[in-house]
Amino acid sequence: MLAYGSEAILLVKVALHIHRLTTFQEELNNAALREPLDLLPYVRGDDLLQEALYKLCIVRLHDREVKLHPIHISDFVLRCTEAVARASEHCKLTANWEGPYKVIAQMRPGTYHLQNTDGIHFLRT
Repeated sequence: MLAYGSEAILLVKVALHIHRLTTFQEELNNAALREPLDLLPYVRGDDLLQEALYKLCIVRLHDREVKLHPIHISDFVLRCTEAVARASEHCKLTANWEGPYKVIAQMRPGTYHLQNTDGIHFLRT
């Protein structure tokens, strides 16, 4: 019973004659839903291969633009403050590089022993 004595009338049967509803087959629909799940490992493998090729192209582009400057003994260099965990000690206006430092020995390519201009030798540089 609704307001003012009127009643709501509900239709007993609603017939929708839509082609999509009349031709629906649940078994075929479930099989179609399972098919992409069967192909998932192949799709993932293709994506991993494409990602690896993309990264290789990016590395090649980067390496083409980078110019190597060999560092020799007795050269003066700057040291990145992030490498020695000093960037977090100060605010964002702190210098990103510190130095100059003199190279006194090369341990292996890319690894050097440094000393400052006062002649103090730094360990683990």
